[in-house]
Amino acid sequence: MKKFIALALTLAMLVSCLVFTASAESGVVVALQGPATAQAGETFQVEVRVTDANKVVGGVQGVIDVTGATVVDVQVNSELQNWNKTTDNTTIYKTTDNDITFAALNSLADDTHATRLWFKVTYQVVAEDAVSVNLKDVKVSDKSAALINDVATSDVAITVVDPVSDPVVTLNGMGMLQGTDNVEEQALMVNAGVSFPNKADIAEFGVVFYPTSLLGGAELTVNTSGAVIAKVTKENTALFNSIVDAEDATFNGLLMFGFSSKTNALKFLGTKVTARVYYKTTEGDVVYSSNNTVGNGESNKYIKSGTAKKAGLNVLLDNGAKITDHTDKDAYDAAVAGLSTSNADWEANREYVLKYVIASLNK
Repeated sequence: MKKFIALALTLAMLVSCLVFTASAESGVVVALQGPATAQAGETFQVEVRVTDANKVVGGVQGVIDVTGATVVDVQVNSELQNWNKTTDNTTIYKTTDNDITFAALNSLADDTHATRLWFKVTYQVVAEDAVSVNLKDVKVSDKSAALINDVATSDVAITVVDPVSDPVVTLNGMGMLQGTDNVEEQALMVNAGVSFPNKADIAEFGVVFYPTSLLGGAELTVNTSGAVIAKVTKENTALFNSIVDAEDATFNGLLMFGFSSKTNALKFLGTKVTARVYYKTTEGDVVYSSNNTVGNGESNKYIKSGTAKKAGLNVLLDNGAKITDHTDKDAYDAAVAGLSTSNADWEANREYVLKYVIASLNK
């Protein structure tokens, strides 16, 4: 705690006590990013991201305030620990009555990031109708310890839903097709759940996909330019009714690889894709999945606040780790070790892993 206070005081002096200020139009944004909805009693995650377009930020301090939820966990980006030369997170933040007070230095190198995740905060919903997470008292210094006076911030407002009486969608898992070992015919597959007590209010539902790296930390929505959407609409009456009336109330959204070149398909196998489930009301409102867990309560490291970030190779390697009756384990392990495109045999290795794992799943 003494270390935290010392760092906080140092940063406070940097950003508060100098008479000089940084120039305007700094391009600095300290943003909270989280789901639009969360289920009553469940957990959700909020990300704290610093966007530094001109790479001028030297340090940031502030308070993350929450109403309607309690703090469960705070994860600090390991890069932030490196920049502050500590693995003791109490020197970076402290939590008091669900307020998170933080003070941390940015990298002072010239090649710092234009945007970077600093923290991930997991909350549990305790309110019945709404949750708000807000930034307060944010102060940012530049790398010469001058105050930056035009920093933008953004907060998170969350509607609490009751899955028993309110419409809700969940992202249950992200996988691949098991029926083909041809990479050009493969697809990323999202399994989603729906609960629509009054389906007359629902116009469509589906899954939206987009390459994670191209988002740059931005929120994925149905309005993201270039996003691929696999959807079920009310106009398709038979499919719409069969899904919403199904006993398990689940559907699959597919992102087909669809490449005419095997090389490009194998490259895409290693591309991380962000996926999000949504529904749209007849009034035009769009609501997104917000769950963190899948299956029978087991945590899924790829699903946070209703959003999955996963590459096809992640799917294959996760399933490969479960194989117990290897027919050629040495060859499989050698292929796994050479999946990077920097390896001369990366194409053959990726194709080998695909065929090996699909064959195992189809036994």
